[in-house]
Amino acid sequence: MIKEIITTSYAILKKSKAGDFSGVKSELDLLGIGHDENSLAIAFKITQSTKSLKEALSELEKHEKSGTVDSILLEVKEEIKTNE
Repeated sequence: MIKEIITTSYAILKKSKAGDFSGVKSELDLLGIGHDENSLAIAFKITQSTKSLKEALSELEKHEKSGTVDSILLEVKEEIKTNE
C-alpha cells in the first residue's frame, strides 16, 4: 500500500505539510487506491527525505527489509504533533 501511495502521489506528497494529506487522499480516492493515516504518514516522511521517486522507493524497500518502517511512523507522528 505504501509503495502505491508513493508511486502515484509523489509530487503531491512532496508539496504537502505534515498531517495535511487532503490533496493526497483526494487523488488516491479518485484512483481507487486504498490508504490509511499511518500509510500516508510513512509515505510522506519517506517522500520528504528523498530527492526522487526512485530514491523514495529504494528507501521504502530498505526499511521494509530491515523492519524499521514503524520507526518512520514514530518520527512522522512527532513531526505532525509539532505542526499542530
